[in-house]
Amino acid sequence: MSYEALLALLNSRFVHCFIYKTFTSYKNIFPQLNQSTIQAIPVPSDIFTAQDELQNLVDRIKHFSKEIEIAVSEQEKKLLAAQIISIDSEIDQAIYDLYGLTAEEIYLIERGVR
Repeated sequence: MSYEALLALLNSRFVHCFIYKTFTSYKNIFPQLNQSTIQAIPVPSDIFTAQDELQNLVDRIKHFSKEIEIAVSEQEKKLLAAQIISIDSEIDQAIYDLYGLTAEEIYLIERGVR
């Protein structure tokens, strides 16, 4: 698996929700993260089929992040940030598809991760 695909998976709403719901113990505030926590994250068996798509999306986010750093106007920065948010949503949808989540399951994740 490419680093970018792994990065997309680990930063997805699904994994965020999984970690929060599975490993949060201290007053529902802080998930306890360590090597065994990371190893417990279920990786879809067919993630390799989406690896190129995920890598492309992560590369686009990296590109727009660099563009924000050199952007002069606030309007340009806001536009670039909106593009990053949009790509992040595409990544989340790709991850949901890999896990075969239903619309109801996606709704619960989206509602629970804010």
